Amino acid sequence: MPTATRHITTAPLARPVTFNAPTPNTDHTRVRGAEPGDEHDIAALIAAWSEQGLTLPRTAQQVVECIGEFAVAELNQHNHTRLLACGSLSIFSPSIAEIRSVAVHPDAKGKGLGKGVVERLVEEAQLLGVDRLVLLTRVPQFFRRCQFHDIDANELPSAFLQEAIAGRGRSIEGRAVMTRPLY
Repeated sequence: MPTATRHITTAPLARPVTFNAPTPNTDHTRVRGAEPGDEHDIAALIAAWSEQGLTLPRTAQQVVECIGEFAVAELNQHNHTRLLACGSLSIFSPSIAEIRSVAVHPDAKGKGLGKGVVERLVEEAQLLGVDRLVLLTRVPQFFRRCQFHDIDANELPSAFLQEAIAGRGRSIEGRAVMTRPLY
């Protein structure tokens, strides 16, 4: 019997990850769980990457429906906050979850924000007791720096391939399949 996909909503972790700890009159960036109201910025980040064929598009409405799955990196600059990176964690079963929709604003590439979002999602998966993470990507070099390694798609459970990939109209073709064991 196939395992049903479970979508989670998680509360933000008690301590957001902060880069360049804030001091008076300085800019700082932090990674946190997404909140209602972030959906348009998240959809815009994803759209920029999807136009390049690097991720699948998501509308703001689609993001709203699973807002608890997202983590974002935000820059607070002169009391104005901007979302610069995002990613989502989709739980398939207690043993497997997928990282999806990782996107970084072009102005923020190379600053560690994408990695910060991925690490936040890894922490969430660990707290939920997930055994391993998987992802499909056209930028495997980034995810290798986040401790993921390439695997053959046949190593994934057939139920995952049928429901989470084919069942959502997605394809593995042209993408690297990667995993990161958590335990």
